[in-house]
This record gives sequence, structure tokens and C-alpha cells, in this order.
Amino acid sequence: MRIHEYQAKALLARYDIDSPPGDVCASLKAVRRAAKILLEKYRFGIVVKAQIHAGKRGHGTFKNGFNGGIRFCNTVDEAAEYASMMLGEVLVTPDTGPGGLLVDKILVEGRVNKEREYYFSIIIDSAQAAPVILASAFGGEGIERPERIAAGGLHSIVVDPETGVLPRQAQYLAAGLGLQHTHLWEVERFIMRAYEAWCGNDALFLEINPFTLIEDHNRPVCMVIDAKFCFDENALFRHPHIRLLSDPTQEHPLEAAAHRLGLRLVKLDGDIACVGNGAGLLMSTIDLITRGGGRPSCFLDLGGGVDADRTREAIKLVLSDPDTAVVFVNVFAGLTTCREVAKGIVNAVRQTPSLPALVIRMAGNDSSVGTDMITSFLPDAVLAHSFDDGIAKAIKAAVLNKTTRLENAHTRQ
Repeated sequence: MRIHEYQAKALLARYDIDSPPGDVCASLKAVRRAAKILLEKYRFGIVVKAQIHAGKRGHGTFKNGFNGGIRFCNTVDEAAEYASMMLGEVLVTPDTGPGGLLVDKILVEGRVNKEREYYFSIIIDSAQAAPVILASAFGGEGIERPERIAAGGLHSIVVDPETGVLPRQAQYLAAGLGLQHTHLWEVERFIMRAYEAWCGNDALFLEINPFTLIEDHNRPVCMVIDAKFCFDENALFRHPHIRLLSDPTQEHPLEAAAHRLGLRLVKLDGDIACVGNGAGLLMSTIDLITRGGGRPSCFLDLGGGVDADRTREAIKLVLSDPDTAVVFVNVFAGLTTCREVAKGIVNAVRQTPSLPALVIRMAGNDSSVGTDMITSFLPDAVLAHSFDDGIAKAIKAAVLNKTTRLENAHTRQ
């Protein structure tokens, strides 16, 4: 689960991590009010920032033609003008895909005079089964470029989940940023508290890019300029305050519908819907389809002990996606049975008037019973005898569908 920048900053503030004063606005009246108050305090001006669940907003373009989801302003009128081009509009960035995301909130905050920008993030390294903290002396845009990483000397530490960040580890990261001696303690404190925020809320990912150092009454202070959080959805029952931060408008309608059903769906931009039980099986399915020249339209995880009702709702959901030309169901039944899965597929197809091509591969418990049910009740479905066979047949069906559509379009012309 992801949250907005302003929400991430508010969460970090609970751990005594500072960010520029600002206000979240959903109307031009609110933007004008916030801009007026901030401009009286900030001699460097203010920033108007579109709030969406995606990065690279400054390089984005709204579908109304307005460029940039982050704009610097020096007057109230300027802030209102920029906000009028953002609110209620769809912002497309390199991270959103061509569909973009709706902007219904804007963060108006004071502009900080930054001498240097630094990068900080916490991720989980599955290979080491532990959190890893990354920090660089060169934050801001383009941090992922190899030359920026080399120039900034990206530093990292592996954190023992039992002990958390040790003082010597925080000292190592702070020293690697090339800071003045008087700033080291403040950055060490920042690192320790950021880890507390990450760990204490069961986050999967925290990125603060950039943060900077300012002087406040002759005291160095770490200031967060932008922040992103992603949380473990399986742990949200422990954090009801995090669950309340969810914004359904930032999800694809299919993903939002899946959440309401207790399913996990990720929308992609292809034409082959991948349905399976287990993240590992689904990831392998997507990789092999892509390697074979196919393009997944989504993937949906049924979960381990899936029953017929859950399968029915899942299949109905992917069948409702207009981008889907082929549904590839790839199931290895361990905790469930292929009989249950087949029953759910049959019931879903019976309730759907218009169907894309259906390719089904079943293995595991009651696989022969499941395939017999599909053969009896869904004679048009294509059965696959193996994983590789299913991949090949799904890609072939997608190619055939595309060829048919092109021929029909040519005939109409």
C-alpha cells in the first residue's frame, strides 16, 4: 500500500523528522489561503506539488497540456494559476504509464534554500533477509543513473532486525555523505529515527529523496523535501492509522475492485491476463510470457486455499477488463483442489456474456477431475498439458486475436 507525499511527511513528523511547513489543498481557495500564509514567512518562495502515487512528477505532463507537477511560485496569483491547471486533471509521468493519475490534492509548502541534496532509502533485501539502508551524497533527480551513483558513492548497511540500526552503522552512513563535523550527529539521529518510522509501521520501502541540511538558530536540521512510503498490506491489521491513509482514486479500477474482494491484482499494459495461486508461480508466468513475446494485461493471485466462490469472482474480474484478449489460468493445487478452481471458472464463464480466449493449465490435487470439468462444461477453452505448453498457447491465442482484429479493421476500411 502506498501513500501520498504529504501523508509520508506527516508520518515522519511523528518521529521528530522535519519537513517544510505546508498545507494540503483540494480547492483554489485553499491554495490561495495557504500560499498567502507561507509567502509571508518564506523569502525563497513556495512550491506547488501535485499529489499522486508516482514519482518524477516534475517531468510529468497533464492531459490538458500543462507541463510539470511540481512548480515554484513567488506570488499567490502564480500559485493559484498553477493549481488551476493541476486540480481535477490527470498527470502522466514516466512512472504512471500512459493512463496517468488523477490529481485531486495539492501540497503547497515553503521552498527550502538547498545547498546540497542527499538521498536516503530503506528496502528489504530478500537475498539477505534483512533491511538495507542506502544513502548518497547526491540526491534529487536522476539518482538512479550510474554516473550519479558513482559520483555520490552510494553507501549501504545491512540492518539486523533483532537489534535495529546500531549507532556505529548510522555513524558510517553519515560519514560517507561528506558532511561537516558539526552536522554528523544530526544526520545520525535522522537515520535512526527514519528506521524507527520504517520498522514501526511495517513498511516495505521508504525513500527520502532528497533531504537537505539547514541551519535553524545555529543548529543543523535535516529537512525532508520529498518522501515515499510503501507498506506491507498483510500487516495493516496492526496499523489502522495507516489503512486510513489509503486513496482508492490512485488505484486502477480493477485493482481497487480486487482489494474490495480481498484479492491481489496488478494492472499491466498488455493483453494476456495471468491468474494463478502463489506469487512465485505468477512471477514465473509473467516472465515466461514476456520472454516469449507476449504482454501480460494483469496478474491476479488467487491465494493458497482458494475455493470455487473466490475463483469465480477472480475470473469475473479479469474477464471485465477490456484490455484482456486472453485469460491464462495457471494453477498448481496444493492447499486447494483443481476441482474447486474448475468449478469457479465454469461459474464465472456462465455469468459473462462476452468472453476472450481462455487457456487453462492445472496440476496438483484433483487435476484430472478439474480438467474433465473444463472439457465438459467449457468446450471452447484451451487446455494446456504443461507450464510451457500453457505459455505457448496463451501467446498464440493473443497473436491470433491481434491478427483477427487487424483483419477486421482492414475489412471495415
